[in-house]
This record gives sequence, structure tokens and C-alpha cells, in this order.
Amino acid sequence: MGATAFTRNYRDHSNDTGYQFEFHCDKCGNGYRSSFQASALGVGAKLAKGLGSLFGGGSLWNAGNAADYVKDGLRGKAWDDAFQKAIEEIKPKFHQCTRCGNWVCPEVCWNANANQCEDCAPDFTEQIASAQAQAKATIALATEQGFPHYRAVGTVVHGWSKASRGQVAIGIAEIHQGLADYEATGARMWSPYFLGLLAAANGRAGRATAGISMVENALDQVGRTGGRWIEADLHRHQGELLLIGDKPDAQEAEACFRRALAVARQQEARMWELRAATSLARLWRDQGRSREARDLLGPIYGQFAEDLGTPALLDARRLLDGLA
Repeated sequence: MGATAFTRNYRDHSNDTGYQFEFHCDKCGNGYRSSFQASALGVGAKLAKGLGSLFGGGSLWNAGNAADYVKDGLRGKAWDDAFQKAIEEIKPKFHQCTRCGNWVCPEVCWNANANQCEDCAPDFTEQIASAQAQAKATIALATEQGFPHYRAVGTVVHGWSKASRGQVAIGIAEIHQGLADYEATGARMWSPYFLGLLAAANGRAGRATAGISMVENALDQVGRTGGRWIEADLHRHQGELLLIGDKPDAQEAEACFRRALAVARQQEARMWELRAATSLARLWRDQGRSREARDLLGPIYGQFAEDLGTPALLDARRLLDGLA
């Protein structure tokens, strides 16, 4: 008999009377048990054991003891055939990820849009919906307990999630309100970051000029306050916005991406470096410079020993797959 696939994550529940197997999702552990398949040898052994007991042993002792022999025999061709039949029954209930090779359940662990498991292609729509729900709960609790700072932050996140899920105009209005409420508390540390979110949301609405103005405001605040932790990604936002305006400026966008790379490398901010490199590599790909794009992005992506499944890493990996 040839090699049998789909055999890693299972449990053998076979016994002296027949065969049954339980198969599990490689990710969550949920699974299915195959139909029971009776074994003729096993049933015969059970009868022999009964006869041996009924007649008090003697010459039938060996017949009763045959059960152990049959149990060992269950691992032969009959077991292989039963296992293969169980695989054919259960295999359609799982999907195999073409990237990692894992077999996963479609109900919980499969991203149908990406045709991969959720470890390799997380469903960010679900994650954004979860963030929106958490932000809503934060707003309610902060309002109840009288914490305007956290209510404002929750409002920004709630607006960002709405914009990310297609309710762009409503999301932009909420981010504006959250940012105003946040600064009304006297806080400023996160303002440039929130302005970056607002700029990106305006980009989704096709309002590139408004978005660029917000990035410039954020960069001005970074320069005045010295809070440069977000500076690299603000340059990246600016480059992306320059590519979606009425008159896309690829040359200036590339300059923004290069500035983002330089700042990220100076700060040793690897995730900002990856995001900037991905934006620049995508621009070069669109310009027919695929080899340069791969040479830039590949080593930076390779710095991440763990495949964390974050949006930035997945975006970079998909781009690299297309450049191969």
C-alpha cells in the first residue's frame, strides 16, 4: 500500500471489535470522529474469548487468548484499509493551507478570502470588528467612570475601525472628535499618531490633499515636541497619499519612502522599516523594477525570525511572493 496523506493529527480509537479514528484541526484542535468500521477478526476473537470462558479453558484456552493475537493483527492491512476509508470520509471536512501545509477546520481557522489558514492569513476584518467592539466598551466605561482621556482614545480607535470597515465619512468624523477631546485634556504624546490615522482615513476617502496637510501637521508636532517615535511612519503615510492624488507624484513619493527608511534605520525601528520598505518596493514593482524591489524588501522581511501574522508582515510577504 502506498503512503497515506492527511495522517499527522489523529487519534486511533480502534479496538478488538473494529476501527475508528478521530481527526483534529492543526490550529484549534476541533475535529471529527470517523464512522465505526467493524472487524470480522475482532468479532471472531470476541466470540472465541466468550467460548473459552464458557467451557472453562482447556483446549479452548488458545481460542480465548486469540484476542491478543487479533489485536496485534488489527495493525495490518485491514487497519490500513480502514484508516484510508476514514480519511476519505473526514478529509473533506478540513482545508489544507497551501502555505504552511496545516489541515484546519473551515468554521474557525480558515480565511476563505485568502484561501489560507488564519495563521498564515489572519482575517483582519474580524480583528478590526473586535477592536471596534472593545473601543465601544472603553468609551462606555470611561464615560461612566469619568476618564475623558481614555474616552477620547477609545473614540479615535472606534473611528479608525469604522473607516477601515468602509464607513469612511463617519470614521473620519469620530477620529476628529476623539483627537479634539484628547488634546482638550492637555495630552499631546499620541496626537501625531492619531493624525496619521486620520490622514490614512482621508486617503481612503480620496482626499489626498487633506491627508497630506494632516501629515505635515503631525510632522510639525514631532519636530516641536521631540516625540519622534512615529516620524518614520508619517513619512510613509505622506508617500502613500502622494500616489493617490489627482496628479500622482511618484518621484516625491519615493523620496518620502526613502526618508521613512532612513529614520527607521536610525532609530532601529524594524517594523517602521518594514512598512516603509514595503511601500517603496510596491512602487518599484509598479514601475517594472521588480528585482530592485525584491532586493530591498527580502532582507528586511528576513530579519523577523517569527512569522507573527501582523498586517505589515503579511503585506510584505504577499508582495514578496508576487516578486518571486
